[in-house]
Amino acid sequence: MLGLLALIAGPLAGNAQVDYVEGLVTVASGGDWAEVAIGDSLAAPGTVQLGVGGFLELSEGGARILLRREGLYDLGELLQQARVVNRTSVAELVTGKLRALGAAGRLRTEALGVRGEQQSSPGVVWADDASVTVEQAQELLAAGATGEALDLLHEALDFAADSQQESRLLYHIGYAYAQAGEPLAALDSLLASSPAVDVDYVGPYVLLTGRLLLETLELLEARLFFGSYLPHLRGTEETQVAFLLSALVHRGLGDPASAVVALQRARDLNPDNGAGQAAQELLDE
Repeated sequence: MLGLLALIAGPLAGNAQVDYVEGLVTVASGGDWAEVAIGDSLAAPGTVQLGVGGFLELSEGGARILLRREGLYDLGELLQQARVVNRTSVAELVTGKLRALGAAGRLRTEALGVRGEQQSSPGVVWADDASVTVEQAQELLAAGATGEALDLLHEALDFAADSQQESRLLYHIGYAYAQAGEPLAALDSLLASSPAVDVDYVGPYVLLTGRLLLETLELLEARLFFGSYLPHLRGTEETQVAFLLSALVHRGLGDPASAVVALQRARDLNPDNGAGQAAQELLDE
């Protein structure tokens, strides 16, 4: 429980690297406000302000912090909370499980991407049927043509036959944005998707959305999200990893008892695999 005790003790000093910024984002350290730019190192204690439409991506150690809501943020508190909820071992399990679940989610991808140039590929065939469109998008993503895959999916979204097709396409759009290294666009699409609990892609949907909610430190929303979907997951390993993410949410909210319950659930499903061992390690802290 050292991480949780440190959070209760109050914010720590530290430095965060600015990896990406959109819109007007400013920081005050020592009383003067200055605009934030990519590559800056922000020192805590300090205050970050996001304007309307602002977005800030920070990294500190192995943790990533995504800020997307207008307002003032205490940098020291952000770093402290990020150290509690961001665990490299859990993040690696999420990425590995998302890769393994690609077929179940009808999307063949590698690990989540890094923001960069989106490649293109010739020969796209536009299709009205959502399942055909998704298959074409899979092929484009496998070829690295993220931009054309997103164009294809967005075009299909405009002609979705019903809410189920719309939800499915929004999920794939979110997943494609995540692969492209666009976490803000990914989370917006995933939350808009809000699929039924019995769809065939619910496992990767829960893991990816839950991970991004953790990185944005939107922990109250994350707790509600896992409460809605966790009881309906079927696969053992994906359920374990979802319980791990849920436990980190509870820790970040200062609820160690609920965190312990979630970790025990993850461990008891299979104590011998990677997720079960990670749960035990967190219980032993």
